[in-house]
Amino acid sequence: RSPKTLALIPLRPSAHVDGDIDGGSSARGMDAPVAKVTWAAFVLAIIATVMMQTSNFFRGICGLRSSLEGKTESVAEERQKNLDACKRVAVLGFVGNLFLLGVQIVTGVAGNSVALVAKAVESFGDLIGDGVSYLSIQQAHKPASSTHQFGHGKFESLGALSIAVLLVVAAYEAARNSLEALTMASQGATFAGPTMIALYGAVASVLIKEGLYQVMMFVGKRTGSVSTMANASHHRADGLASLVVLVGILGAQMGWVFADPLAGLLVVAVIFRAAFNIMVQSFHDLTDGVPDFGDVNIHTLLNDAMRTNSNAKSYANLRARKMGPFIALHFDLLLEPSLNVPEVARVQQDVRQHLLHANQAITEVAINV
Repeated sequence: RSPKTLALIPLRPSAHVDGDIDGGSSARGMDAPVAKVTWAAFVLAIIATVMMQTSNFFRGICGLRSSLEGKTESVAEERQKNLDACKRVAVLGFVGNLFLLGVQIVTGVAGNSVALVAKAVESFGDLIGDGVSYLSIQQAHKPASSTHQFGHGKFESLGALSIAVLLVVAAYEAARNSLEALTMASQGATFAGPTMIALYGAVASVLIKEGLYQVMMFVGKRTGSVSTMANASHHRADGLASLVVLVGILGAQMGWVFADPLAGLLVVAVIFRAAFNIMVQSFHDLTDGVPDFGDVNIHTLLNDAMRTNSNAKSYANLRARKMGPFIALHFDLLLEPSLNVPEVARVQQDVRQHLLHANQAITEVAINV
């Protein structure tokens, strides 16, 4: 048949074809409510999980607070209590970051947010940081040995320095990705904006990171653990970064293509600042800089020690250094000139024992008479 003949053949509508067409539209019409219900259930599950995780954080805070405020019979028990608290909070941080890693991957991919996926990669690095913190805390509390005669306290400072290095690597990757996205946006490239599910993931990141910061900083200050406080600062930086990501997602949803990459650069600034502060403090401790004793008033402890023996008159040339969570003291002790050798040794022993029992952070006291 010629094309002309084919054109003259009438096309008769078929009843079953019409039915298929109507059925397809009906199926598509039914897909929309099902999709909405599915997304609503997914969002509710995320919110419920976040609330459960937040509740676990608060239960962890209460448990740690009660254990740290309890009375102990000896300095050894006090140090063991602090070690248990630091290890416990490191495990809590690992669990929180593991949960957050899953939330960020799911919401980042489902919500079309490159920033959240990048945060998921950073959360994986946080898991490594929690492992480093746990190992350094455990190593720092080992007693002195033939190879480490002054103890292992500086392993905590090394752990804090490792966390700072991880922060720098994460900041570099975030800066590179943000600058690439900013360059593409300035050249007129268009991006598919993130959806509301990404917004929920960013909110979860802010809540969890702030919760981890509060718990870890509380324990770090109570125990004097440098590594725990460094890890807490890491979580605070991540929480602020997640807040910036949240603002960037909101800006992208309003149509501002520069919002997400600019938010990424702000994240980089926050992370670099936290890494710099941790690195400076770690180098300061590792090179025996003058320590910041925090709530410990060394001069008050020494004046109290002078009162334990009437033959101890005063002290001079006080020097101190930090070894992770521990403190080493060196000073000259001025005594009555008429004392004999056994009496001098007794005064030294009284002063040394008073200082060692007055504060569990003091592990070494060297006295020159």
